[in-house]
Amino acid sequence: MEKIVNKKIRYLAALVWMLALVLLPAGAGASESSRYTQIPTITENYVNPIYRDTVSESRLVFRNPYAPAPLAEYGGYVSEAAAAESFRGQMKQREEEIVVLVETTADTDGMLRRIAEAAMAHTGNPTEGDYLKWQYAGWRGTLGGYTAGGVKYLTLTYTLTYYTDAAQEQYVTNAVNALIGTLGLRDASKSSYEKVRAIYDYICSNVTYDSANAGNENYKLKHTAYAALADKTAVCQGYAVLFYRLALESGIDARVISGYGGGTAHGWNIVKLGSQYYNLDATWDAGRDPWLYFLKADNFSGHTRGENYQTAEFYGSYPMAASDFPEKCTHEAGSTVQENVKAASCTLPGSYENVTYCQICAEEMSRYTCLIPAEGHTLQTIPGRAADCLNTGLTDGQKCTVCGTVVTEQKTVAAKGHSWGTWKTTANATVFAPEKQTAVCSVCGAVKVQDKGTKLTAKIRVSASTLLLQKKQKTTACRVTFANGDSVKSWKSGDRKIAKVSGRADGTCTITAGNKTGRTKITVTLKSGKTATINVKVQAGKVAAKSVKLAATKITLKKKQKIQLSPVIKPVTCQEKVQYSSSNSKIAKVNAKGVITGVKAGKTKIKVKVGGKTVTCTVIVK
Repeated sequence: MEKIVNKKIRYLAALVWMLALVLLPAGAGASESSRYTQIPTITENYVNPIYRDTVSESRLVFRNPYAPAPLAEYGGYVSEAAAAESFRGQMKQREEEIVVLVETTADTDGMLRRIAEAAMAHTGNPTEGDYLKWQYAGWRGTLGGYTAGGVKYLTLTYTLTYYTDAAQEQYVTNAVNALIGTLGLRDASKSSYEKVRAIYDYICSNVTYDSANAGNENYKLKHTAYAALADKTAVCQGYAVLFYRLALESGIDARVISGYGGGTAHGWNIVKLGSQYYNLDATWDAGRDPWLYFLKADNFSGHTRGENYQTAEFYGSYPMAASDFPEKCTHEAGSTVQENVKAASCTLPGSYENVTYCQICAEEMSRYTCLIPAEGHTLQTIPGRAADCLNTGLTDGQKCTVCGTVVTEQKTVAAKGHSWGTWKTTANATVFAPEKQTAVCSVCGAVKVQDKGTKLTAKIRVSASTLLLQKKQKTTACRVTFANGDSVKSWKSGDRKIAKVSGRADGTCTITAGNKTGRTKITVTLKSGKTATINVKVQAGKVAAKSVKLAATKITLKKKQKIQLSPVIKPVTCQEKVQYSSSNSKIAKVNAKGVITGVKAGKTKIKVKVGGKTVTCTVIVK
């Protein structure tokens, strides 16, 4: 179904493309259309020459061909050989419509027939070659396409008329597989002659000539292996094609020969035994005892080959025996095989028998014994291993790879022990654990760890144990510090209506006064268990400065040099604005953020005022 849909899509795409070219206005797309030129379509009706006397062109199935695939819309063009291979594969599936795309510089005359004939050439595959060639009536074909740069891009469409469908071919395959087992056609102990005889005997004993339908042109199954297997009756083509299929399934080369038998159109087989081919005709030997047409020489009584099978080229490929296959085989030596092989060991010789069999009848022709010299030990090094700090090592040894004998024993090498480096601190002491030290082995990299000293004593310190806040005021000025490894576990306010706290494990926090005046305590608990208390008082008015100090009351600067003043204001929650001023800004100036800049040489004073509190420092500019 998928193949049919893809073909329809390609066909519709081609029609749309061709219609677009027709509808283009004058001059439009000129550069595109000049790239390639359409080739006139070639049409051919082909009747299988084997059935020329019984099939007319009017009986061939016909369907509208696919339009040539436009170059801009479709890729996948292949050589003639690849096209023939694709044709063969589709024919084996009994596809009635076969489309192949060919890229070539060759002449298109005869290409339709050339590709079809190549698809049905003898390959040695049981379901190809003559098996395809003898089971179809013919085809109708069309060839069209485009040229571009001297290269032809062609679409070849074939509509085939088969004598069997895919379901019938599946029946044949199942039946053939059963016969392969029943007749022992892949039994290696059977000779080619025995297999050929088994196939011939089966066909002659089980298939009768279809006299009732021999003259009925409308009944085509009579020409097929399917009729021979399913109905047990067929005409000569059915006999010959079935023999061909079974012989090739057995690994024996064969062909179907067309010509005349008894003055009328007829088909039979040739089969390879040894280096030569023999004629056989199961149709004429069916039901006969003894057989008269089994494994006959080139001078085949009552049979005349068609011209295609009389050429020097055909005889070169299929050399015929000059005399009939003898009832008692004259023997033709095949390949020599070794039997009863006794392998030589390292210390003992072995032996075998060289046996030559006839490649025709498989009878033994000669046998003689040969000795195999003792091989001696094949030594292989048993790799040792170096001793390391903890594990013992081994020296190299030797053993025979054939018999396993150890020639050189391995010896144990003592372990070396670790080579420890100096101790290095890898983790400082914390309130929970002492200092960690490690030492590394310089050889293997092993690590050992030890504790040094004891763990730290837990401690806690609050940057401001007392805080004064105005209602609704927030502050982050309070910070808790602690010993290494410790952290704040919890922050808790005694009265969240007066003040609440949001703290972090690193000791920072935000304390927010409520809308209620009063006092409360904030308790800080560390992971180590240590605690501290922050006393918080909330008042209605703003928090005024009680003191302001500077780290230095005398500063020396160069011109254009800057320095930042950082006054210490208490309480830390003071809400009053810090004001900076210079007594002589021509010597040194100060901005609102407390950054002093030297202007020119001289001396001046910088005043820091917070509310009613002031502090000054002397600035000397050099």
